[in-house]
Amino acid sequence: MIKSCNYKNCNDGIWTTAEECDDGNQVPRDGCTDCKIDDGYRCVNVLLAPSFCYKCPSNCVECTPVNRVVRCSKCSDGYFLS
Repeated sequence: MIKSCNYKNCNDGIWTTAEECDDGNQVPRDGCTDCKIDDGYRCVNVLLAPSFCYKCPSNCVECTPVNRVVRCSKCSDGYFLS
């Protein structure tokens, strides 16, 4: 059986499979803190690249990152997309 090694160096800006996220900084509660995804955030991870972590804007219940810009796709009741 061949086993592969995973390299983990938290906050180096290089996401590896051993980390939930890695945005390359030490700013707390910005979406990725100590290589763990913060509550209420989602992260897009590409192997050997920095994670892009985001949170839906206010009054938005579903959102999607497009080219590192977060766009709302479904609003909370009583709100609409402009």
